[in-house]
Amino acid sequence: MSERSEVERAIESLGELRLIDYHTVGDEIVAQVETLRKPVYCPICGSVAEPKDRRTSTIRDLPIGNKPLVLLWKKRVWNCTNPDCPQVTWTETADFVSSRHSLTNRAKLDLARQALIEKVSVAQLAQKWKVSWSTAMSSIKEVQDQIKVNSHA
Repeated sequence: MSERSEVERAIESLGELRLIDYHTVGDEIVAQVETLRKPVYCPICGSVAEPKDRRTSTIRDLPIGNKPLVLLWKKRVWNCTNPDCPQVTWTETADFVSSRHSLTNRAKLDLARQALIEKVSVAQLAQKWKVSWSTAMSSIKEVQDQIKVNSHA
């Protein structure tokens, strides 16, 4: 399977994204992605929203082979079309990543699995995933209940 096919498959498996382009930078695969187009409505009043701007978020996902996958998510900033609505703008969110987080949910699970089952140190994992120690630790705490640890090991 070609590298492009593997990148496309990884992006599609997140369920909500479309690959715009990708390239290799050093030892990482960097993929520009955006959410699939669909109608969006104001979370407060329900009016149709219109796109206002875009912001890029850097999100780390599971590696492809031995290359880390970095998503440059071009998030849309939405504008409510109802002039009487208190919700003027908001930035889109997606199920594959928690708001304001830099690791996909599945990457957090993998990081926590390595810490809790394989007993890799948080410092080593932070370095491997290229996140801060506090980001690695908070990711572990967030998903630790989803990891099955064999207490007899």
